[in-house]
Amino acid sequence: MLSDGCSGSGKTLVGLGLAHLSESRTDAIHFMSGNGPLVSVLQEVFRRQAMRDGVPATPALVHAQTLIENVHVFAKNYTERDPDRAPSNHVIIFDEAQRAWNLAQNLNKFGRNYSEPAMLLKIMERHSDWACVIALVGGGQEINSGEAGLEEWGKALVASGIKWAVYASPEVIEGGTSTAGHRLFDEDSRDIAVNQSEMLHLRTSNRSLRADKLASWVNYVLSGDKAEAVSLHVAERFPLFLTRDLEAMRRMLRSSALGDSRYGLVASSGRLA
Repeated sequence: MLSDGCSGSGKTLVGLGLAHLSESRTDAIHFMSGNGPLVSVLQEVFRRQAMRDGVPATPALVHAQTLIENVHVFAKNYTERDPDRAPSNHVIIFDEAQRAWNLAQNLNKFGRNYSEPAMLLKIMERHSDWACVIALVGGGQEINSGEAGLEEWGKALVASGIKWAVYASPEVIEGGTSTAGHRLFDEDSRDIAVNQSEMLHLRTSNRSLRADKLASWVNYVLSGDKAEAVSLHVAERFPLFLTRDLEAMRRMLRSSALGDSRYGLVASSGRLA
């Protein structure tokens, strides 16, 4: 099952809520992410909460690590330590699933000749009865080199020897603006049956209820579609300023600063050429 949404729409909260439902205790759901800083922050939150509830420090840390795990730790357990054993959980939730590694990155980092989506499906296919993989996808939110994106999950499903039941939103199938045009399957894979549901698409950013169109605006700007970007009128709600002039940007920052507020520029080393 794939659930998608724009940045800040609450995908992580949905996953954590599902994993920690009281109904999930009889057959625990394993929540994990490839986002190392996110895993560290959430583990610390859970550790402190357990200690506030009277749990000693070491057991509290172990408890926190069972609630959320780095996907690379999970992969190491079931590709190196227990390469044949089925996971203890029938259900796993993979947050930031668009950032799963492609084959080249997984091969370069760990010598594994398959992508992370293919790897996770193969691990869960060890169950003889049933298994479920819930992938929380932020379309177009790949950050680093080797992050495979939405399409790699489609490739893994097509190549799998198991006929998975696929559930996804129409945005994931058709490639809407919230997924930055990315699709789960290419044209050659449309024969795979998909159960589509609008409920699997998180449309609005919860970080700001005014930002319902902001993600679409960013996608239009990045794709060079000026007319569509302008039609959203997001500048009426947000103080947006686009320029290719560095000095103009500095002047704008200085003039917009209030009181002793701090401001600055952030640049990517890969985009300075």
